[in-house]
Amino acid sequence: MPGVLISTIVMFQTGRPSSVRSDLKYAIRQARKSPGFTAIAVLILGLGIGVSIAVFTLFDAILLRALPVRDPKQLVLASNGTNRQGGERFSYPTYELLRDQAESLVGLIASTRDSTFLIASGLGQSNGMPVAYTAVSGNFFSILGVPAFFGRTLESDDDRKDAPRAVVVLSYSLWQGKFGSDLRILGKTVLLKNVPFEVVGIARPGFFGFEPGAAVDLWMPIHALPLFSPPWSQILQSPRASGFEIIGRLRPEVKRDVAGAELDTIYQAEGSNIGIPTAERGRDWGKLNLVPGGSGRLRLGPDFRGGGIRQVLFTLMGVVSLVLAICCANVGGLLLVRTIMRRREFAVRAALGAARSRLVRQLMMEGLLLAFAGGLLGLLVMHWLTDALASYFVGQTDSSINLSPDASVVLFAVAVSMITGIVIALIPILRFKQSDLVSAFKNQAHTSAGGSHQWTSEALVVAQIGISVCLLASASLLIRSLQGLKNVDLGFNRENLLFFSVGFPGYDGNHRANLEKEILAALETLPGVRSATVSGRGLSGGQVNSVVPLSMSVEGYVPRRDEKMEAYLATAGPRFFADLGIPLVRGREFGFTDVFPTSSAASIPIPTVVISESIARRFFGNTDPVGRHISCSSFNNAEIIGVARDIKFASLRDDSQLVIYVPSIGSLGVPMALRTTGAPLALAQSVRAVIKRIDPNAPIQDLRTMEDVLDQQLAKERTLVQVAKFCSAFALILACLGLYALLSYNVTRRTHEIGVRMALGARAADIVSLIVRQAMWLAVSGSIAGVAGAVALTRFIASSLYGVTGTDPLTLIGTAVTLVAVALFACWLPAWRATRVDPLIALRAE
Repeated sequence: MPGVLISTIVMFQTGRPSSVRSDLKYAIRQARKSPGFTAIAVLILGLGIGVSIAVFTLFDAILLRALPVRDPKQLVLASNGTNRQGGERFSYPTYELLRDQAESLVGLIASTRDSTFLIASGLGQSNGMPVAYTAVSGNFFSILGVPAFFGRTLESDDDRKDAPRAVVVLSYSLWQGKFGSDLRILGKTVLLKNVPFEVVGIARPGFFGFEPGAAVDLWMPIHALPLFSPPWSQILQSPRASGFEIIGRLRPEVKRDVAGAELDTIYQAEGSNIGIPTAERGRDWGKLNLVPGGSGRLRLGPDFRGGGIRQVLFTLMGVVSLVLAICCANVGGLLLVRTIMRRREFAVRAALGAARSRLVRQLMMEGLLLAFAGGLLGLLVMHWLTDALASYFVGQTDSSINLSPDASVVLFAVAVSMITGIVIALIPILRFKQSDLVSAFKNQAHTSAGGSHQWTSEALVVAQIGISVCLLASASLLIRSLQGLKNVDLGFNRENLLFFSVGFPGYDGNHRANLEKEILAALETLPGVRSATVSGRGLSGGQVNSVVPLSMSVEGYVPRRDEKMEAYLATAGPRFFADLGIPLVRGREFGFTDVFPTSSAASIPIPTVVISESIARRFFGNTDPVGRHISCSSFNNAEIIGVARDIKFASLRDDSQLVIYVPSIGSLGVPMALRTTGAPLALAQSVRAVIKRIDPNAPIQDLRTMEDVLDQQLAKERTLVQVAKFCSAFALILACLGLYALLSYNVTRRTHEIGVRMALGARAADIVSLIVRQAMWLAVSGSIAGVAGAVALTRFIASSLYGVTGTDPLTLIGTAVTLVAVALFACWLPAWRATRVDPLIALRAE
């Protein structure tokens, strides 16, 4: 086959332009001569090519497209442990140590992302509105090489503890959308949780920071964080508080592995350099790696962090490749049949002096014409499908992913169309023999049309059926997996829950506590509300995106060198465990005195916590943990007052998750949960009205039901299922069309044989049995090959399965039986047509 491909390319290169134009004109005439065939072929190829381009557009926008910064190839992400994708979080003292000692880098950047509430003064805005901010080191814009669109960017002097004023840089989209492109914005003050920040600049259009898919509204210096969130003062000083991502720029002459080795040497010594307690200095910190950062770091939903998005996109590329292969086999089979039917035409042209190479070039031109027409249709399909696919990836967030096609997408579309055209043309070309032309003059249509042409057509149909079985089996496994995840026991009552977060901008602890109590009391009086409580983040709090594990230490427990000491943190209010239906194994839950202590301090220490059963089992064994103490990067030496049954907290797949529940004291934004008697969203307006009446400056964020939370959690699975369902259905239809076309052609080719059989007494049932046997042989052969292929294919989606294995016999057998049943339906019409053959007419025609 490579030899044929090379010779075909050589023929096109050596052919005279006039002859190539002549071949093109003739190909167009042939297409117009058979409009039905042309329309079907272009439609099939258009769908296959369009799906491929759509998935590649998403693949390119998320994984391949470089960041809009200076020399993106020089950027690197700090990573440790086994994760090679980057994006781990490090402590701020670690960042300072690496920044000050590393000589192989131009500079290092630290950043952390969150959301807050903004009130702009002097520009007409009176109510708070949620914004996503990224706190960055002062060298962020200079290291990335991104100038301001208007004003200036952040500078190193802005990122100091003793900076004279707090400043922010607004994104272009926020400035344009919320502030109407007002040029007077420079020097104005915006309030972030009642803390004044001066606007010093507007970022360049199209710049979204370092995370494709995570829109940023503004950037502020890291040392401004304690101004509106006092706990950040301790976090910035703690060597165990991992809250920052580290991005670096290599020096032009330095290789990435050399720089990585230098930073790892510094990193391994950090325990003695940044104040890690002596007892913990022997811990294995993991190897620090530098991974390419030119495309940024992905943040696309709870299951799309790290390698999840890559797995999904590579899986999708594999699936659409199989679909395109079916399209090529289908159209190639149709071209093969049409070529056989045109043997007399080619025989006449050969007799008039046309060389075989000229006839081959003609077939190649016809294949390329169909493929490029399909490619044009595919571009229309791509525009529709890209938006549909992107909605599954980033529909829950304000995405900054640019899905407009770039040069890579255009080249991919041209390359796919060309390769498709060559492949579909090679199928009839490889079966094109000089003996066929000789037999055409001898009028041996009923014999020579079979043979090698017949088994080639059958092989194409078997291949289509096999690939369809692979896709159907994969789709079935993913559907069963998704259903299992939807029905998994969460560990709490999921019925009629409404989640939302209330922001308390800049209030002291006593004021926040009073507002919180007042809001909870008012919400419980609403008709249709059973109970209201402060809820934990994660699945039980409706804010899965913001959940990250934090470092922890347990009283009396000495960790192993390679042991990861991390737990999830959740806020909770009075009756939280009772309201959500989470059983307590030991101790008690939070009371009003735990959650609402009498204090007016801006930051109140957390005196008590409730831990999950997994923490108690792992760190305390059979000992009662109640009364013992535990520390985390957000609090120190808190007393354990209870042990709660494990729940699915941050992921539906993890059976036991380490969770520490803390009272919501001192929270600037409090997640709440309502248990309702009916549809939760029916109370949305009433909830907003109650909170606005109590405090107009306390906006609501992330209002969603438990079903919304689960849908967000299952974004990856839903994406794979939807694409797999579409592709498998499309593949099944194509396989049936291919089988139908082959059987219909065989009925036409064997008209004489069928007439003889019927003249000799064959019944209609015998003729039907003849056609059905051929169809069943093809369907069973393809199903057996498909089941074997499905077993191999499902290894690539094994990590996406839950509660079912890739070799599940029920799924594989069910898929094969389904395909055979559909094949029976596909062969019904050709079999019926065979019984309508008139023996006299058939014999007279021969």
